[in-house]
Amino acid sequence: MWISDNEAGYSVSAFAGSRGLVIWEDHDEVRGPLHMEGYSRAGMLDLFRMVLQGRAAEVDSLPWLPGYGN
Repeated sequence: MWISDNEAGYSVSAFAGSRGLVIWEDHDEVRGPLHMEGYSRAGMLDLFRMVLQGRAAEVDSLPWLPGYGN
């Protein structure tokens, strides 16, 4: 599942499964995609909630790693 704010130009995607992969992307591609692994479903919902509440700077400050986590 994913959530996107087209006006602000970013999205966060979450993938169910044992990896707990989440991806944070800038639609303007100022920087490449970022990812984290090991997120629980509850953690993923917290990320979505932060985006919905306009707390993108807080999401951005999390310890993201470069790329899609291939």
